[in-house]
Amino acid sequence: DVRIGRTTVTENVRAGGSVDVRGGVELVFHPQWSAQLTAGYATDGVRADNGKVTFTTWPVEALAHYRIGDKWRVGAGVRVPLRARYEESGDAGNFDARFKARVSPLIEVEWLVIPSLGIKLRGMHEVYKVDGSSAKIDGNSVGFSASYYFF
Repeated sequence: DVRIGRTTVTENVRAGGSVDVRGGVELVFHPQWSAQLTAGYATDGVRADNGKVTFTTWPVEALAHYRIGDKWRVGAGVRVPLRARYEESGDAGNFDARFKARVSPLIEVEWLVIPSLGIKLRGMHEVYKVDGSSAKIDGNSVGFSASYYFF
């Protein structure tokens, strides 16, 4: 909970909920098969006059894709959230947790609107383990994203 003026607001903080930017390379082995390697930055947070809460990570992903016709492809692979960190400051508390990097599976379905622009539905099974503790945080997610490909 974060107080804004005289109002208390309850917010969920999600990695990638506000910003999730990635870049990488894709190798096409056959018209239907390709492999993709990306690295990025994901963050979310809540800020108020009396404090802030943030979660950040630097994810690395490796996926294999299979193309179905000209407009669709499916992919599966792994994601490693490097340098994942949760921070609270001000009235929210003074807390700083870092998480161990764990390999997590992910799947996606992509619709290629045009050859260089894709809309993806992605699902990840991600669990964050607090460094030096047995505490775990559920990071599972399903969401939409857009990708632009430079050819």
